Amino acid sequence: MTYPLYAITSSLFFLFQIQLHFKIQSMVCGECGANFMTISGKGGGYLGCRNAHRVGSCKNRRMVLIRWVEYTLLAELREWIDNPETLERICKRINGQINEKLSVIPDKIREIEKELGKVQKSVDNFVSFIAEGNASETVATALKKAEEKKSSFEAQLFNLRGREPKRLFLTPYAIKGDLINLDTIIGQDIPRANAYIKSMFVDVIRMVPIAKDGGYYEAQG
Repeated sequence: MTYPLYAITSSLFFLFQIQLHFKIQSMVCGECGANFMTISGKGGGYLGCRNAHRVGSCKNRRMVLIRWVEYTLLAELREWIDNPETLERICKRINGQINEKLSVIPDKIREIEKELGKVQKSVDNFVSFIAEGNASETVATALKKAEEKKSSFEAQLFNLRGREPKRLFLTPYAIKGDLINLDTIIGQDIPRANAYIKSMFVDVIRMVPIAKDGGYYEAQG
């Protein structure tokens, strides 16, 4: 999607400002691909291409007022809140990230279960070997070590299964309830607002300079 950037500076500022707002990592120059950054603090602050203003390797020296970005993107986000398809996409993305994090413990459980199966087989073999009249100090020692290893794996499984999280997934209804108060969230809880906004902007936002109508930026992403 694209948004004309006559008034598109403040929300993108929230995505990139390091201290008071968001990290500068999702907004890039449409000419060279370099990060946009705060170039000037005058008049509320201006954003521009890092390569153009700090390195000198890009010709795109156009700057954009931070509060314009904020106004335009927040207006866009408010429209998204009323779009069921957009909320569904946000849920799919966030739930995918939740699934990825939750998969760590189940994977570890499966790994230990596999090792436990091998140890159990060793224990059974030693017991059968002894039952057949082949008892010896060496076999007894090996059996003891196998049983200790088995106990260790069982303890690890017990611990991991107790830590295995319940799969609670977000719904469009839940997201809309939070995003409706986005202005308040941004004013009071920047990290939380950052998480919400980043979940909606999957890719970087390209700031493409447009020459017509006196010149402006078009945000694409």
